[in-house]
Amino acid sequence: MQKIIQKFENAEDNVLSGENVCCYLISERTEGALARLPETDALKLAWGEGAAALCQKHNLDGAVLRIDSEKNIKKQVSAFQKEIGKKFFGLVCPPRRHEAMLCSECEPDFLVFCADGESLPALGELVPWYHELFLIQTALDVCADSGACKALDTDFIIINASQGENFGC
Repeated sequence: MQKIIQKFENAEDNVLSGENVCCYLISERTEGALARLPETDALKLAWGEGAAALCQKHNLDGAVLRIDSEKNIKKQVSAFQKEIGKKFFGLVCPPRRHEAMLCSECEPDFLVFCADGESLPALGELVPWYHELFLIQTALDVCADSGACKALDTDFIIINASQGENFGC
């Protein structure tokens, strides 16, 4: 069963709980939710614009960077790692093999693919291919039909509070 990562869309979102919830994603816009997070082993990671600064400000466990595939990925990751230090980090990658390989060369703790209606068919091929070649864990950011996303065999699934019921939270 996939582990759950809760992405906060609003600071007032309900906090998902349960043994499968392993991580919380907080942005500058939702940092008010930090005070409500339970004292568990679940990681607290910054994401979105200003993630590195937010990670440092609140001494979070790490951060997630959305790479810009038009720019040098290694340089982006290197600059990001300098900002956050030796902390846990993930990379959000477009659903394409080339970018997935380049991101993996940077050795993130996990790689995130976004699942929207257009990318689901590509992800159906990409995720199994990726798992055959790389040992880096993967996460799926659910932006589309959650039923179709459950079928993709990623290690983690990223959901918001309103999607929690669909995943047993």
